Amino acid sequence: MPGVSNRMLSSRLADLETEGMVTRDVAATRPVSITYRLTPRGREVSDILTRLREKAGA
Repeated sequence: MPGVSNRMLSSRLADLETEGMVTRDVAATRPVSITYRLTPRGREVSDILTRLREKAGA
């Protein structure tokens, strides 16, 4: 993501994981591959934010 440091991105993803919004999957590859996925709670919040954005005309 342009303008976002790796440290900041890692911190925010860790926060989202703590809040139950995403899950973190680590693949034992070289280099290590980490995948984040929305949880049902994360999808629900995403849907709400999408509707709000649509209503705001953004």
